[in-house]
Amino acid sequence: MMGLGTLLLFANAARSTYRYGWTHLLPPFLASILALGIIVFGGLLNLLVSSHTPQNKQLLTLLKTHPSFVIPILVFGVWLAAVAAVPPVLALGGLIAGAVKKRKKA
Repeated sequence: MMGLGTLLLFANAARSTYRYGWTHLLPPFLASILALGIIVFGGLLNLLVSSHTPQNKQLLTLLKTHPSFVIPILVFGVWLAAVAAVPPVLALGGLIAGAVKKRKKA
């Protein structure tokens, strides 16, 4: 499901800016800002500022007892970073390609 959602996000980011221009550049950037907010405020800042909360202690205990959970958490982190970084790049690429196509057509 994560792969299908990522595919749709990436394809829509590139296609919508390619076809419709500047007006569709905002949604990919908003999705990236939202994903960055989840990474920073939900994960990193929580671990740095309040590393002694009961939830963090419970998570670290769970990871110590079941080390096999480390890989899914890392995969989710990499996926979230990709969702934060790739759509704006694809949107800008679609915007530039659409502008070049419209300029050649005219």
